Amino acid sequence: MHVYGNTARATRILKARAMGASAVAAAEHEVTITLVGPVVMAHDVSVRRDCYPQYGYMTPFEATEELARQLQQGVAWFATNEGIKSPTKATYSPLYATPTMGFDVWRLRQVLDELGVSYWFFVQHAMQFWAQKKVARKRVPRPMQLCTPTVIDFVMTRWTDPQFRFATPIFDDWDQRFKVERYVGDLVQTAARKLIDQRLDDAIALGYNPAHALAPFVGKVLTKAEAIHRYGESLVEEAAAYTPADEVGDLGPV
Repeated sequence: MHVYGNTARATRILKARAMGASAVAAAEHEVTITLVGPVVMAHDVSVRRDCYPQYGYMTPFEATEELARQLQQGVAWFATNEGIKSPTKATYSPLYATPTMGFDVWRLRQVLDELGVSYWFFVQHAMQFWAQKKVARKRVPRPMQLCTPTVIDFVMTRWTDPQFRFATPIFDDWDQRFKVERYVGDLVQTAARKLIDQRLDDAIALGYNPAHALAPFVGKVLTKAEAIHRYGESLVEEAAAYTPADEVGDLGPV
């Protein structure tokens, strides 16, 4: 079955979601082939391995939907600031977007997966880059305008800077498989735990107490025993005793 147009595309996926996982997989495959074609679709085999861990359990279609949500929010903010027309909630969604827009959002998502960057972070900072360009505008930037080398260099420079990266939420509202009780040590979970290591390194680089940075993850993402194995008993005990109310601003300097 071939799916053409945004209405038929949305109907096909939404019906499948009411029928179970196997039906969803078939529908997503069918819709993706018609939306982006087999060559672009095949590229997901490699780039999904490098994606930011938050999206590791998502299918390419689900990940594109998540990027679409972030785009809508970020571009809406930009449009409001510029006093121009804001995109609707359906503008970027692979369920409802025009074929051209759906293709472009898919390709942007593949670029971000290959970079291993948080969609939220990328959209927030790409919009800031765009807002700094002091020119008259009549429309919001298109997805492919957000992944030019200049924009990517700007965002990725910030992504590697602890000052900016430290503000990126990790594990909040993520898939339940990231919770401590669902840990099985798979590749996605292993990659996610490296974010905790990075968060502690960033805290130290910024002059914050690493125990306070560790506190939100002990018992929720890491068992206390695993945390001690990774970071030492002294740091974990301090983290376990810490509550945000202990300091104004939560993460205070050491």
